[in-house]
Amino acid sequence: MQFILSKDSVSYHCDKCSKQKSELSELRKLILDLKSEIELLKKASENQCTNLTTPAEEIITEVAERQLRSRNVIMYNLNENHSNDQDLIDVQDVIKKISTVPTEHIKLFRLGQSKSPNKPRPIKIIFKNSDDAISVLRNNKKLKEINSTIFVRSDLTKMQLEHLSNLRTELQERISNGEKDITIRYIRGVPKIIKSKN
Repeated sequence: MQFILSKDSVSYHCDKCSKQKSELSELRKLILDLKSEIELLKKASENQCTNLTTPAEEIITEVAERQLRSRNVIMYNLNENHSNDQDLIDVQDVIKKISTVPTEHIKLFRLGQSKSPNKPRPIKIIFKNSDDAISVLRNNKKLKEINSTIFVRSDLTKMQLEHLSNLRTELQERISNGEKDITIRYIRGVPKIIKSKN
């Protein structure tokens, strides 16, 4: 313990007290750091809780949208008419060539805006049930057999389109790396890369 005299005052100096004062300020800083980390963890925890509900909601929405779209098909390359009635007649003719599905109650509309007269817009066709849509999709190959440029695809959700795009990219990469006899096939409605049959 020391006394230090200056012109106007006397100060008291204790080495042990100075050391403890320094430790006290370090402890204060540590407490503040821990407090801010706890706040960050609380916020992260709250975000995770809200993020956990979002995927569940997305899955439910996706399932509902897939169910709704299961009755639909998209037809490509059918000449575009200026009349929905003529589109309906043309679509019914195409479907009758490849399937026995009833066409009296189908609904349809063109997708997107017309960009070029040479490239017709796709048509979304809505059947009464998903069995009719599946029947038309299964008979799509018959369109090739009659030398038609028209073809039919499933009405996919955004998530399904992204998955299919990723699969196509993966397929190209695997083929580029020398893998042979692989293709994309639908297994129980889900596209997968599999070995193709020779």
